[in-house]
Amino acid sequence: MRVGNFVRQAENTAITTLTQMDPVLVQFAVPERWLPEIRAAMAEGTPRVRAKPEQDAAPHVEGHLVFIDSAVDTTTGTILLKARFANSESRLWPGQYVQVVLVPREQENAITVAAPAVQTGQGGRFVFVLAPDNTARRRPVDLVRMVGGRAVVRGELAAGERVIVDGAQRVTEGTRAVERNQPPGTPQRVSSVR
Repeated sequence: MRVGNFVRQAENTAITTLTQMDPVLVQFAVPERWLPEIRAAMAEGTPRVRAKPEQDAAPHVEGHLVFIDSAVDTTTGTILLKARFANSESRLWPGQYVQVVLVPREQENAITVAAPAVQTGQGGRFVFVLAPDNTARRRPVDLVRMVGGRAVVRGELAAGERVIVDGAQRVTEGTRAVERNQPPGTPQRVSSVR
């Protein structure tokens, strides 16, 4: 290109590509089974989305969901979503793969336990709590949902109680349990309720 060249609208050759960096849109897909929950979250407000580059050790960048595609991709069974992020530090780069976490809702004071702690029996779901005398006590719970490796539950649990995780399927009421391989004050074989 030289000064004075004539450029036509129908020209097939791109002169340049402009890319917006701040704010930036991140496109991602989720399984279609989440569509009702995402639509409900959009009706209540703007769901938060967190993203960060694959090898980035810094905390996630916070953004908001701004787009839900009008059709499910029938070849993959997914729905396309887009989130907008402020990107003044250029942590997110166009075309880069990123880890994305969609937060459709927040639940205050939710009780969570490590997912393997939740057992299923004839009477429903339950966990074993480690009593002060190091014996297992069965507590019924209702499973609300799974989030990563944690189970959100309702039941007779309090924050800070210890639940049995490893080998929980072999435990019965009154079984003595031992916390193994832990540094002082940090249980590894028993998980705390959060």
